[in-house]
Amino acid sequence: MAELLRIFILGLLCALVPLANAQSAQDRCATQHCTCRVVPDRTPTITHGSAEVQRTFTIRFDEGSATMSAGQRQALNFWTRTHETTSRLSLTLTGYTDGCGSHGYNRQLAAQRIQEVRESIESTMPHNRIQEITRGERLSGHDPDSRIVQVTLHTERSFTTRIDRIPADVYLIDASGSMWSGWRSFRDVVNASFKPNSTVYISTTSRCQSGRSLNSVSPGGGTEIWYSYYWVLNQMREGQTLLIISDFDSTVPLTAREAAIIERIAREKNITVHTLR
Repeated sequence: MAELLRIFILGLLCALVPLANAQSAQDRCATQHCTCRVVPDRTPTITHGSAEVQRTFTIRFDEGSATMSAGQRQALNFWTRTHETTSRLSLTLTGYTDGCGSHGYNRQLAAQRIQEVRESIESTMPHNRIQEITRGERLSGHDPDSRIVQVTLHTERSFTTRIDRIPADVYLIDASGSMWSGWRSFRDVVNASFKPNSTVYISTTSRCQSGRSLNSVSPGGGTEIWYSYYWVLNQMREGQTLLIISDFDSTVPLTAREAAIIERIAREKNITVHTLR
């Protein structure tokens, strides 16, 4: 992972932003740390026929169990039947557990839960494109909200689908003017990015109060994504996954020393970093 991150950083050295000198970045940002935590407004939806339908469906399991109830199967069947006019659905199933049990046990349990959901879907609609992602434990302790399988229905937009298929714990989205042709495109990607219990940050030079509505953000201003990246890494817990959505179109070069700082933090905290440009 460290080698991949090194290659990624060094390949972009000609167009980056300083982050070790935090004050210089702060001078260009009306928002502290050039980063703002935002909250989603609603579950992502898509238009299907004349109605708007939810793109995600969540199945909850009892502790240590990988068995769906008859009621859950019926509800999932109803949800999939909502899209039955689509000849072949494209779905991603992501399985989670709470923090009880060993890492190996939790991954196996998450995989069993995914298989249970997959068999339920295929019993009524057998010709789906289904991707499985086994995540294992999500939070420590006996957390009932972590014992789930999340079913995500993909749209026809390839970029949104790529976001859907990365089950990140933390999202960092570049809200600079160079990234987006209009606020509607930004809102669509932001909504696609959100997953339950995840944290969503935007990188912005404009004034932004943490906790504001995610859909109320209008992109604009310069790019400080690399300082935001550095700051967010320092807020993350060990072993988490970060997804960054940015064009990295900055005008101030990143030094080799600063690139090494980013790499070291990610490596020492065992953070997996994905980027979508």
